[in-house]
Amino acid sequence: QIRNSLMVLDFFDTRVHLLLAPDILDIAALDSYSYMRESYTQRQRSLIDDGNPSEDEFDELDELD
Repeated sequence: QIRNSLMVLDFFDTRVHLLLAPDILDIAALDSYSYMRESYTQRQRSLIDDGNPSEDEFDELDELD
């Protein structure tokens, strides 16, 4: 009984966070499409590199300075 109650509570907590995600996106980004595209690209790079950034990414950061 307690386990089921906790599972339902976890479900609703997750649902609330997912419903708030678009609001957070609107606040965080001027252009939500480019923000989502860049987020997706960064995640793909991280998955490819197993979480270790490549040397090219450090070179790009040095160029920005």
